[in-house]
Amino acid sequence: MNSNRRSKLVPYMVLALLTVCFGADRARAQALAGKFTLPFEARWGWAVLPAADYTLMLYHKGGTDVVHIRRGQVGVAIVQCIAHDISSYHSSHSVITIVRHGNKGTVLSLDLPQLGQIYFFNLPKGEKVFAQNSPTGERVLAQAPDLIQRIPVLVGGR
Repeated sequence: MNSNRRSKLVPYMVLALLTVCFGADRARAQALAGKFTLPFEARWGWAVLPAADYTLMLYHKGGTDVVHIRRGQVGVAIVQCIAHDISSYHSSHSVITIVRHGNKGTVLSLDLPQLGQIYFFNLPKGEKVFAQNSPTGERVLAQAPDLIQRIPVLVGGR
């Protein structure tokens, strides 16, 4: 009788385990929502975003982090990103880091301390945002203060 009860209990335990596993993935599927304003034109991945107000949604799908960018009700870009743990970095501000080129810019990263992550983005081919004349021959980020701009992101997680 005891083995009969166990055999009836096994399918329920498997179902409960699968529910927990898939539920956790869905809970993480939409990790964060935020708003930001670009005061100038900026390239973000393949997209060129004009100066305007935007919203972003960070999703985690199948082991990949993706940012959906909307302007009003219209989706304008979907950008894949690379996450880096920032547990040793202590900032309370969510920001988009952009390298400026005159009145245009290129998005380098999205800093989300709420999630303990900095998300980096692939740069367009041929984009020059690294100093090529480093004394050690390494590629280092340009240090001129007027080239780096941080755009605040107002975060309201869902």
